[in-house]
Amino acid sequence: MTYDVVFVDSPDDEKLAKCYSLADLFIFASWYEGWSLPPLEAMACGTPVVVTDCKGIRDYVIHNYNALVVPPRDIKALAEASIKLLTNSELTTSLRNGGLKTAKELTWDKVVERFEHAIREFVG
Repeated sequence: MTYDVVFVDSPDDEKLAKCYSLADLFIFASWYEGWSLPPLEAMACGTPVVVTDCKGIRDYVIHNYNALVVPPRDIKALAEASIKLLTNSELTTSLRNGGLKTAKELTWDKVVERFEHAIREFVG
């Protein structure tokens, strides 16, 4: 069995979006992250996502709604979730739709608006 592998060095936004869009799935296997953008970028391109629960993604990733979430460092769970996604078209469609909705809700303008609202509530 052979696989086509393409390395893309420093893609601009348009090339990156094309790469996400062409992928059958996006795997994000970080052990620990802050608020990570790549899974959300993949969602915005309609690419189904498998992620590890690396803490920072909890702000926008919802298991079985917009991604499949597995424990960090669990290669078997990561592989099983990926295979599940690649072999279940209904799940793929469901996660794609949830991801697109999530991405639409988290535009920079909306995030800034939420942040400003939180600051105003905190300050009083």
